[in-house]
Amino acid sequence: MTWPTAPRSALAGVEPEKPPARMGIEILVYSWNVGNARPNPSEIEEWLPDHGGTYDLVVVGTQENDFDFKAKAVADDDDDEEEADSKNISPEGVALKPDDRASHQISRAAKERAAKAYSKMDSPWDKMVSERLGPGYMVVQHKSMREMRLTIYAKKEHLRGTVKCITGVQTGQSACGIGSIIANKGGLLIKLEFGQTTLAFISCHLAAHAHKLQRRNADCQEILQETQWSAGHPLVDCAHEFDHLFWIGDLNYRIDLGAVSDTPEEERFARVSNLIDVGDWGALMAADQLTTCQEKGEAFAGFQEGKYEFAPTFKVERKPGTIYKSSRIPSYCDRILWKSMPSLSGNVKQSFLKSSINVTTSDHKPVFSAFTVTPSSTITPTKDGALPPLIQFEHASVDGLSGTDRTYLVFLTNPAGLLGSTKEKPSRSQSSMSKRSSTAPNRLTVEWSAEQCPLLRPMVHDVAELSRATLIVAVYDADVLSKDDLLGVALIPLGRKDGAAAAGGESYEIDVNMPLVKGCVSADKGTFTAKLSVTYGRKLGPALESAVGITDVRLAQGGGCCALQ
Repeated sequence: MTWPTAPRSALAGVEPEKPPARMGIEILVYSWNVGNARPNPSEIEEWLPDHGGTYDLVVVGTQENDFDFKAKAVADDDDDEEEADSKNISPEGVALKPDDRASHQISRAAKERAAKAYSKMDSPWDKMVSERLGPGYMVVQHKSMREMRLTIYAKKEHLRGTVKCITGVQTGQSACGIGSIIANKGGLLIKLEFGQTTLAFISCHLAAHAHKLQRRNADCQEILQETQWSAGHPLVDCAHEFDHLFWIGDLNYRIDLGAVSDTPEEERFARVSNLIDVGDWGALMAADQLTTCQEKGEAFAGFQEGKYEFAPTFKVERKPGTIYKSSRIPSYCDRILWKSMPSLSGNVKQSFLKSSINVTTSDHKPVFSAFTVTPSSTITPTKDGALPPLIQFEHASVDGLSGTDRTYLVFLTNPAGLLGSTKEKPSRSQSSMSKRSSTAPNRLTVEWSAEQCPLLRPMVHDVAELSRATLIVAVYDADVLSKDDLLGVALIPLGRKDGAAAAGGESYEIDVNMPLVKGCVSADKGTFTAKLSVTYGRKLGPALESAVGITDVRLAQGGGCCALQ
């Protein structure tokens, strides 16, 4: 694996070559469940401008997209695959005993060999998209897993020549199908650096059917966990490290109007259809399972989503318009979400969110969206003998944690590497002190004093640049017999709330009170509270001299931080 090297901080003291000034990174994001039927090339015009328009990146995620390798006639895989899951059979109809799911992988060897060729950029679908984009675009990265495909295209000048600006490409994947082995469900990850901006994209296909809500939520957690070692730092997942993460796909969340279980299916279908007929999109989204899970912190905590001011995308007749099949409640299965570092939360602007209702070859209508991303700027490293500011924890605690007295904190940053620590030995605290939680039964409150937390020295030349930085605090539980367990992450913006440094150089405090998030779930993960002080300028010297556990100021000036262990 190739590890990224401090994308926006030149820790070695060498100024990076500055890319051309850019107003914004224009990104077109597209997601479609192809329905294992050959698409109509002319219908690509519904969403993709001729020659790519003005977009810097075109991100295309598809599901059920292996129509050339299907051994059986085209069918509605939402029915077939979910029925297979519930009956412990493969989607191809092969019975799976509890002890022979792994051997089923071998029985599928012939199909997998055929799919290898399809995983390259030579499928009919890829050719359709490439021909529409024309010679001005190149493939940044292509990733596939069985019926899922994720491809990122970029303007040719971004990948070649003197103005090349795309680097640091990494990929990952996660299979969430039967037994978490078979890849009929799961996710694909591509991460890249566009100039100084780190971007990650996940395209996924989650468990189908309304009653599989908890499984869908678990699939999201599994995707983040299994791709954690694929890109970026191995101690945090991609939802807590990169500038911006875009998550797209057939997420399969359904509209649930809260009808009792014995309400006839046709009556529930009629209620949703009536809301569609009058265009009451707000009422539909209020009953959307994903919306409800977000509000409860059970899925996609911290993610944003645009307004779905169009009819649900599933389950439709394979013809123009939106004529729904009565076998399923119409739902917004196909989604586009994004999440940004808190210090960069205003840097993503969604231009539009649309659906291609005239696509005729699938039981899903595609969704697509355009974004403008403000480029992340370079943070100037400490130079000319200037001392980096001091970040000191006065205290830190997590209430309602399901950990032990071996809990400790790991400190990372976005941009990466500001603390001067390495992936092999990141900055960390001592183990916590714990007691029984007063607010959450059968949970703990764990605490760290100032003496148990390291002194953090972000290597920035101007403290005002901390307004673009985020401190990543990962809470870990030490395990004697296996690898340590990640319990949750807190993202702390390091800038002053008033947005400006005090005249002459002083200090400021940061009060933290936020839920921990593990993967994309915040419910029942505990609440992280802390008080930090940021000292710089005239007050820096006295603060270093009085810092807990530091007797030699030169030690603190040596760069990085002091982990008091």
